[in-house]
Amino acid sequence: MKEKTAKTVRLVSGIVLSAMTVILAALFIWQVLDILAVGTSEGYEGFIFTRDDVAARLFRLLPAIVIWIALIIAGFVLWEVFPVKPARAKNDSSYILKRYKKRIPAAVPEELKGSLQFINGEEENLKIIRIIAAVICGVGVLCGVIYLSNPSNFPKDDVTAEMVNMVKNVFPWAAAALVLWCGVAIYEEISSKKQLEHAKKLAGKMKVEIYHGKIYAFLNHKFFLLGARIVLGVLAVAFIIAGVTGNSLHSVLIKAINICTECIGLG
Repeated sequence: MKEKTAKTVRLVSGIVLSAMTVILAALFIWQVLDILAVGTSEGYEGFIFTRDDVAARLFRLLPAIVIWIALIIAGFVLWEVFPVKPARAKNDSSYILKRYKKRIPAAVPEELKGSLQFINGEEENLKIIRIIAAVICGVGVLCGVIYLSNPSNFPKDDVTAEMVNMVKNVFPWAAAALVLWCGVAIYEEISSKKQLEHAKKLAGKMKVEIYHGKIYAFLNHKFFLLGARIVLGVLAVAFIIAGVTGNSLHSVLIKAINICTECIGLG
């Protein structure tokens, strides 16, 4: 089979699965908002997120959940039926940089010490940037935990206002962490390409052979991966059947509802 055809099939299956994932997420959000709209309406009494109501709404989404799971299974099958040659590791600048650094001699000529200082300086900059990013993310996590663990932030008299306030206090930190680490990743890629030029000079501009060893080749062999997926799939199905026949499905559903209604202050 042509490489182009296999890539097209994989791309289409990925788009379909992604679209179904977005639709399923939208359906979940719709049900939650509908529960909030009904529960906060005038004249409504009692808990908003009752077990019976949540269970009934989850069963409404069962067809969409089944379709989503079927698409995931179909995606695994298509990935095996339509194989694509893996991208070569030599296209990864960060990986090649690590290989070249291993070839840098302990003593370098005087005219190449500038390149060595540049690489060492970039490594120090990356270390400082990672530490700063980790500290900022840690502060964000701490602020989020403090807010969520404070019962006074969830007085249960206006659920909509509580949810909005929670988003205002938690979401900015999560968004900042995402943007921050995306920026770190971009900087690392740019820095790797800059360092690679100097590393080639220090390593004598010798070609780096991409070789992972026999163990790596065995673990990444298509038949080993296929066998591992089949074994994991059979185990997953067996555990699901055992859970359903042992009445575990009802227990898990009740526990999930209890978490929403009791542990995190909803309802």
